[in-house]
Amino acid sequence: TKPEVEKLANTVLNGEMYGLQVPPTLGELQKLGESWLTDALHAAGTLPRDNRITKVVNFKRLPMTGQMAAGGSGPKAFITVEYAKPDPELHTELFCKMPWACDGNTKEMGCDPFYRFKCSCSGDYEAHRKETWNG
Repeated sequence: TKPEVEKLANTVLNGEMYGLQVPPTLGELQKLGESWLTDALHAAGTLPRDNRITKVVNFKRLPMTGQMAAGGSGPKAFITVEYAKPDPELHTELFCKMPWACDGNTKEMGCDPFYRFKCSCSGDYEAHRKETWNG
């Protein structure tokens, strides 16, 4: 039900692929910072175990409303990081896309219970477009 989705959408749950706790919102991800990003990139095998993120230089949320809105499929951010051991193979400009939150914030802050319910409980309601575009 929609109330159940709204409650669970704000819960920190373990991810299916790597078992890490996944922050439910961009705000929570920003608070977790370098430590969580390091753990996530280590778990994915993207970042060598002998390296780590030492600093989040910038956490830029992309606009979710208005003329410059960055799409409507969920809140997004560009995250600029520094590593303990700089490496040309590692990107310092990262992109993050989260599912819509249900935390009572504004849409600009990534909250849209209607679309979270549609995506989580109705499947991908725009799948027919993907089939057409990729077909």
